Amino acid sequence: MKERIKSFILILLVLCSVGLTSVTWMEEGLWPEGYSLFANFKTLPVIRNFFKETYSQPLENLKKARKIVIADGNGKSSVFYNSDKSFENVYSDIGTLVTGFMSGDIAVREKTELTKDNLRRMLNEQVMYAYVSYPVASTPQLFGRLMGVSDSASLSDISAVKDFFIFPTGSESLELLAIDHDSTGIYRYELSYGGTEKLIDAFTSYVANVDPEHNCMFALEMNLDIADGSEAVKMKTVLDSFLVLDSASTATNRRPEIAGSNPLSADPGAASRANECFGYNPESIHRYVDGEGTRVYLENDSMLKIFKNGIIEYEATDPEHGILLSGDGSLYESLNSAIRFAGDVYSASAGANFNVNVSGDLLYGQTGEMKFTFDYYFSGTPVTANISLGDEKIDHAIEITVENGNITRFLMLVREYEETENYIDTMTVYEAIDKIALMYSDSTEPVSVADIFMSYAEDGRSGIIRPVWTGYADGERVIIEN
Repeated sequence: MKERIKSFILILLVLCSVGLTSVTWMEEGLWPEGYSLFANFKTLPVIRNFFKETYSQPLENLKKARKIVIADGNGKSSVFYNSDKSFENVYSDIGTLVTGFMSGDIAVREKTELTKDNLRRMLNEQVMYAYVSYPVASTPQLFGRLMGVSDSASLSDISAVKDFFIFPTGSESLELLAIDHDSTGIYRYELSYGGTEKLIDAFTSYVANVDPEHNCMFALEMNLDIADGSEAVKMKTVLDSFLVLDSASTATNRRPEIAGSNPLSADPGAASRANECFGYNPESIHRYVDGEGTRVYLENDSMLKIFKNGIIEYEATDPEHGILLSGDGSLYESLNSAIRFAGDVYSASAGANFNVNVSGDLLYGQTGEMKFTFDYYFSGTPVTANISLGDEKIDHAIEITVENGNITRFLMLVREYEETENYIDTMTVYEAIDKIALMYSDSTEPVSVADIFMSYAEDGRSGIIRPVWTGYADGERVIIEN
């Protein structure tokens, strides 16, 4: 019996020794910067997944609509955002129609062009419809590839794709309206579709429990997109035609405050791991710390800075010697490769889920300079950056410039967010629009509001972040706080 106890204790001691030794080997803080073989081995993507959560793929988010509006034709309508629990069921019906149209699987009978006033009249007649809006405007070629269609001629007349309307019109037909985000032209496609009756039943069920007093409406329907010419009644604000508003002026948004933290300051080895993503050799590279506490790394053709507030900035002095991306250099491949690279940097720096979405329109050609921007999302709500970096203003959490297949500039604010227990009741969207009008009260012309949405405003300082309204007025981004 004693021999068995001794054997058990010996085995336990051996296991503890192996466990403690592995922890020591893997801990970057116990090694000189850039020296630990085992710590560096741990940062390999395949190995790292065993230690921390893998990051999500933002390119997948572009395939999903940002929001969908459903109207049943009998006075009920509702908006579904891609963060809503019920969104997936709604999008499974709507997304297949858009993909079928793009691929040519759903036949086009006829194509005509409409005016905005034509559409205004259609919506005011309380017809059944679905409105689908994607996160950013993109070229038809890129949009088709995102939908899994390599070569689509369905939107040959459109330069920028973002918004669609779908109207069931008969037992085996429907109309799809595509809006050119660039020219605001509207193209109507009459489609042959055998599943219209099932689609009508689905639309009806999605809005069955909607309170008619809280219907959603477009600015177009309420004529809030028209500036009257007479001085007596000229509106202070002119809204984008397809802004979705709650018809009840008292509808509020209740959101939690979130806490932001800088992983680079909490993990001594994070900066070294991030450094290696850019191909720098920590043993031979020239480096120093400036008076602001910024770590600066220099090579012949590039410079990398890691700021104390968690910003990583890379710039190639020679575009031909930037970070070479994989792929054929097309917009789709460049975007995909840029996302993968940003995910690698984030995984090395923080390791938590890479929860971002593309936040800038994708309307570039196949060659030349492309600039991609991304913002963090928390529980479906965007976290908009409003940060000062010296004389430079940072508007996005991630900015990547690609020239001829090379990353020539890269900027990332490394952040992790978590929900707090404190909730805030925000102002209504109408109050937020009124505040925008007050900001531009000295203007003699009405203010043009292109978008307005709930967000968290990140100022680059770790701490508590409150929910706010963010708007785009006269081409500028404005923050509207309670």
